[in-house]
Amino acid sequence: MFTYDGTVQNDIALILAARTYSSMTTDQKLMVDNGWTSGTVDGGAVRMALDKITPRATFYTMDSNLGIPDKWRTWVIFQAAAAIVHQFDRADKDSVYSQLSDHRRTALMEYTRSNPESTTESAHLAGTLLSLRQFVDSNSLRLPRPLLPEPLMIDQAMQEVLHHTWNFANWSFRKQTMVLTIGTDGSVSAAALGGGSLIIKKITSEAVYFTGSSDNGAMMLPADAELMLQLTAQDIADGRPEFFRLLADQAGADDGVRWQLDRTPDQEYTARCEAMTAIGPMTTPAEMDSVLEIGRA
Repeated sequence: MFTYDGTVQNDIALILAARTYSSMTTDQKLMVDNGWTSGTVDGGAVRMALDKITPRATFYTMDSNLGIPDKWRTWVIFQAAAAIVHQFDRADKDSVYSQLSDHRRTALMEYTRSNPESTTESAHLAGTLLSLRQFVDSNSLRLPRPLLPEPLMIDQAMQEVLHHTWNFANWSFRKQTMVLTIGTDGSVSAAALGGGSLIIKKITSEAVYFTGSSDNGAMMLPADAELMLQLTAQDIADGRPEFFRLLADQAGADDGVRWQLDRTPDQEYTARCEAMTAIGPMTTPAEMDSVLEIGRA
């Protein structure tokens, strides 16, 4: 972490007045750092530089306790010098502004090639997707006019892009083996065999296959509306369902499907099927990571 000390103080003084800090006048010292000797810098050009750079460091590391990285030391020096160089008798003031631009660019380029140093990034929704977060962070910082979006905005944008890309076409990776739990109330919950926050959009296998040890490879076949109406009218006794029909969930396109069974299950059943999937709500880093891993495969 960057620490303001006598070495940095002298570096600024040499840029501005070609002399050490101790050789500057009282007024010049006040302009530089309010006459700092120890502790926190409470004024002057250095304070302005720290106030300008610290939010960028906090944005990138996601940890306000880390402060400014030491690799940004030269950026701090020239940021402070550029703020008051017009008050000093230097013929090449433009050179200071130019060097500030170069050092700022270099500092951002070098630092953002490494992972964020924060130990608290796992507290963020996308904490385990550091490569994506780092890409957004580093490019936002390197813009001519840096953007500092809130972490939540980055997370939401990544989720929107992931949803859009997943549902854009019938990609082969969207076909997944889904594990079904059929409750005694006729409810059906589904989870991807390989993990991930996925929901069923369409059954692509010929049937749903029961996996319980006592079911002997029994199947549940799809039925159209007319057959399901006939079966429902027969008021069949409770038992293992033999037919099913999927109805679009009226709550929205990304809320999965609603199951209609030909009879009420007499016990809880487990089954599997192949399905075309969509992405469901992602509320944890692990869910986002698992969905991203499926897409990469």
